[in-house]
Amino acid sequence: MVRNKCKEWLTKGILISCEHKKNLYRLFRTSNTRSIVLKGFYKKYCKILTSTIQLAKTLYFNHLISQSENKTKTACNIVTSLTNKQANSSEEPMLVIKGKLIKNPQILADTFSDYFCNIVEESVTIIIKQDNNDFSKISYKQYSVSAFQQPFSPIKLKPVMGKVIYEINKSLKCKSSYGYDEVPLWIVKLSVPFISSLLIYIFNKMLSTGTFPSWMKFSHVLPLLKKGKKLKCRVTDRYPY
Repeated sequence: MVRNKCKEWLTKGILISCEHKKNLYRLFRTSNTRSIVLKGFYKKYCKILTSTIQLAKTLYFNHLISQSENKTKTACNIVTSLTNKQANSSEEPMLVIKGKLIKNPQILADTFSDYFCNIVEESVTIIIKQDNNDFSKISYKQYSVSAFQQPFSPIKLKPVMGKVIYEINKSLKCKSSYGYDEVPLWIVKLSVPFISSLLIYIFNKMLSTGTFPSWMKFSHVLPLLKKGKKLKCRVTDRYPY
């Protein structure tokens, strides 16, 4: 049997357990009574197997990093090998803009960006024009300035400690979702013991200088189709996610 290079953490025991899981599922599906006891045993077995696989991955990758002379490079190679997946999408994005069907990705991205960024201010402007009370005579920006005439008291921030990083990391769920950097959350959780000192330095530097790194301001926004909408060529039929 030839193993996938990205799945060298697979052991003979895990492979046997995966096969046993399939057999349990087939047994449950073909059972005439669909026993509740059998269903509960199957779910419990799946939960234990998932925990075992996660532990095997953790031990394998920790061993690779600990035995490497260049730990940073090894960690980056692991992340690259695990996230090097191409998105499979048969649907070609398109929009109708000024009566023309547009398929250019850059134009589509700019159109969605302008729409999502300006829709709130445009909606507020429409509401103010429809309102006839005194509040409609001033903009919401002027109202905010007049509402807070006294300056706020200074905020005292405590330096970030390693304990806080580990507590936050522990509270995060082990998901495969990711941001614009395409690094899944479960990889971040595994990497925290090796990058915690760097995170502490970055966070404390941000607090002491009052500077937020520009590369941390990026976000991955997906224009998802609204529920019940069948047309996919109008920008108003989608919402940011």
